[in-house]
Amino acid sequence: MERVFIFDVLGTLFSLDAVRARLTAIGAPAATLEAWFERTLHSALTLTTVGEFRPFREVARSALLTTLAQLELDVAQAEEILAGLSEVQAHDDAAAALDRLAGADARIVALTNSGAQQTEEILEQAKLRDRFERVFSVSEVGAYKPDRRPYEHVVTELGVEPIDAVLVAAHAWDVVGARAAGLQSIWVERLERRWRLPVPEPRRAASLAEAAEILLAAG
Repeated sequence: MERVFIFDVLGTLFSLDAVRARLTAIGAPAATLEAWFERTLHSALTLTTVGEFRPFREVARSALLTTLAQLELDVAQAEEILAGLSEVQAHDDAAAALDRLAGADARIVALTNSGAQQTEEILEQAKLRDRFERVFSVSEVGAYKPDRRPYEHVVTELGVEPIDAVLVAAHAWDVVGARAAGLQSIWVERLERRWRLPVPEPRRAASLAEAAEILLAAG
């Protein structure tokens, strides 16, 4: 049995504190980052639902402009804030967790709602790219997670059964999408803290390090 470990990127492997700092610097409230990303996800899912697709940066930019406008903040700052997405830092335990899995009989890949090139770049900057066999982007199927198609695309491309793939993600919506596609999942709770959806909770981990140990224990 060949296993696949699939890692989400933004929020899961990488902290968004650098982006939060840019928002705070222009006077945005502390929760602005979450409001912006919730709106970005909603916009992405709206496009997916009606059969449309736009690159992640375009969706994020539109959502950011609306968020800043509603807060009566200077929308001219949007590009500088968006630039922070290229400066995100990996969580402290990301490298160690991936290295812990290196000896496992499994393939390690990334699956992101962001663009492929941007994701490749931040992984290279963090010196994490070599841990991944491949980086998948939703742009390959023209549908955003948690639609089933991105997860199905990954397992089809890798030639494995969905049940033999495990998604590791810090977002409940991502976990639910993976489960709907037949994948297993581990929810890293440090971002959301509390399971947010009225469906059964998945396996949970407090950190990437703990998620790695759960994956190894599962054999």
